[in-house]
Amino acid sequence: MNQNDRLGQSPAFSAATPESYEPGMSKRLYIATAIAQGLCGNSNYGVNTNNSSEFAKICYKLTDELLKQEHE
Repeated sequence: MNQNDRLGQSPAFSAATPESYEPGMSKRLYIATAIAQGLCGNSNYGVNTNNSSEFAKICYKLTDELLKQEHE
C-alpha cells in the first residue's frame, strides 16, 4: 500500500472512462464530511459548530484516527 493510501488521499469514488479519468474526492474528505454530518445532526456530543475552523479540525482528527485503524 502506498503512502497516499495511508493518508486517505486515494479516491473514494473514481470515475474512469475511456475518454478521461476523474479521481473524485479523497477518502479522507469523504470520511470527514460524513463525520461532520453526524456531529451536526447529534447535539449530544457537545461539539461547537460555531467555530468552523475548530470543528473541521475535530472532524479531520477523527478521520485520521479511523484511517490509521484501517491500516493496522
